[in-house]
Amino acid sequence: MFAKLLKHPVFKNSFISFMGFGATGLLGYIFQFFISRRLAVSEYGEFQSLVALLGILGVGSAALSYFVIAHTSVFAHHQDWQANRQFIAWLRQKLSPVLIISFGLFLILSWPVAQALHLTSVWSAVVIGIVVMLSISTVVYTAVFTGWQNFVATNTLAVAGTFLKLLAGVTIITFFPSASAATLILVVSVVGTWFLARIWSSKKLKLHERVPSTDISSWREKYFAGRPVAADLGFIVGFTFLALFIQNADVLLVKHFASADLAGHYGAFNLLGKMILWINLGIVSVVLPIAIAHEHAGTVISPRVRLYAYTLIGLISMGAIGLYLLTPGFIIKLSIGTNYLLYAPALWLIGLMNALLSLLLLEANFAFARRDRAVLPMLGIAALVFAAGIMLSPTAIAGVAKSGIVAFGLGGMSVLLLNLRASQYKTKVAAAEVVPARVTGGPL
Repeated sequence: MFAKLLKHPVFKNSFISFMGFGATGLLGYIFQFFISRRLAVSEYGEFQSLVALLGILGVGSAALSYFVIAHTSVFAHHQDWQANRQFIAWLRQKLSPVLIISFGLFLILSWPVAQALHLTSVWSAVVIGIVVMLSISTVVYTAVFTGWQNFVATNTLAVAGTFLKLLAGVTIITFFPSASAATLILVVSVVGTWFLARIWSSKKLKLHERVPSTDISSWREKYFAGRPVAADLGFIVGFTFLALFIQNADVLLVKHFASADLAGHYGAFNLLGKMILWINLGIVSVVLPIAIAHEHAGTVISPRVRLYAYTLIGLISMGAIGLYLLTPGFIIKLSIGTNYLLYAPALWLIGLMNALLSLLLLEANFAFARRDRAVLPMLGIAALVFAAGIMLSPTAIAGVAKSGIVAFGLGGMSVLLLNLRASQYKTKVAAAEVVPARVTGGPL
């Protein structure tokens, strides 16, 4: 029984993702701890606000990732390599002009963004724009591996990118200890990841084999007839923006409304809290292609998938929250340094906030798999409640965390109920379709 449980795709792929996210997280946190000790608290707060800005502006790459996974999961379900190559060729063709126009718009907006976030240099905002564009190009390749449930490749690329970031960070910050210089580290990381992902995808998935122009969009008629790409993309962009907003808006709002020193403290605490979220997102990424494949096949996803995902997220979250509650001072001293001990009692609240956010995003991804637009207002309300709570108490770290706990707790429950109702409805429809066939087939 236990051996069978471990062979289930959720557990098997979650273990791979856990190892990958663990290695990525370890390297990433070594990088962050090094940065936090080398920069002044205010400079570190500025760097964290730039990272949060990158997170929200990453709506393009995140939406594209969802878009790629939503399609390549279907191709993987049918083991259709040719359709997969046709899709990527079509996507690259459409993407080039969008990237050029988007970067031009960001250049125009860089100055007001720098003013709103009180950045010491407008070039920091420009560099973030460059990273955003490069990230979009990279995700074309990395998301395909997720769609095909090749989590070894997905996580290896993530670890490699983080390792490059660490090397660049030690080199650059040692000689140029400023927030604006630190943004160049992100460029090195994304360029290296793009290069490795392009090579690996070419060899493993043959993505760069020439596709005849007449066949470039034939995958649409074969698997997605009657589903407009524009409508799909609109839903994905809306979903992704809201998911990224609730993950990153807190740092930006605290940076805007509070002092630079408090923003630095919150950025450091948020970094520790996000450790829970980042590990749990590895489990969410495992569940998503499974859910999409079930929805495409018209079958009800097994309740075990949700049970296994909740079990893993619950165990990881409770362990981390327990450590944050019992030994906050030790964890802070060991990681971000003694400069951040002032608000140590609030650390467990930040952890609880991110645990609830993990569950909200898990349920939101189940709704995403079936293109349920009802999830959008639910995420929107959660985002508004979170933002309103922060604006009411931007100078209290515990207050910000409590706002997130309320917003994500209520949001997660509402999306869970939405998903359970949808599953019950699909089960009833399937039963109604089976019963008449049995009755008309002969005497009972």
